[in-house]
Amino acid sequence: MPSTAEKIWTQLGLKSLAGEVKQSYDVVSRYPKIFCWEWKPAYDIMVSKGEQLFPRIEKDKKENMDENKTEATPKKENSETQNLITIGDFAKVELKIGKVLNAERVKKSDKLIRLQVNTGEVRQIVAGIGKAYTPEELVGKKIVVVTNLQPAKLMGIESSGMILAATGSDGVPVILIPEKYVEEGAKIK
Repeated sequence: MPSTAEKIWTQLGLKSLAGEVKQSYDVVSRYPKIFCWEWKPAYDIMVSKGEQLFPRIEKDKKENMDENKTEATPKKENSETQNLITIGDFAKVELKIGKVLNAERVKKSDKLIRLQVNTGEVRQIVAGIGKAYTPEELVGKKIVVVTNLQPAKLMGIESSGMILAATGSDGVPVILIPEKYVEEGAKIK
């Protein structure tokens, strides 16, 4: 910023700003004459186009972001690489161990089971695992739950989470369970 005034002065075709101030100082008003409306330089003025005084910051940031993006992101070659997420995206997902306290089939549905799961707090989850599991075999199981998912209604029943399950080539879901003992509410990292 300190040099900007001098650059503006030069682009307006005026000589040195400091020199003009010293030469045109008015003793009576105690201000340089160049700050008065009537002041005119003693020479011809030729305005010239100079460098940009205040470049756009957004443009520079966008260029830097684009450069960083191209360096960090490999070229998308197939459908698998098009579905990549960043570590920041993954960090938003909150996974916890939950213990199934109660389970029952949802009326008028072959697939849906309503579960009461303790993930450090008791929550209701509706899961489409009814063709692979009976409610009785789920009670007491430790499972992996997405706990910060926006609640949704399935067949009119609110579900506050999601159970993680793998689906084999036969289309049957297999719930993910911890290999060893871990307490309810434990975070998965």
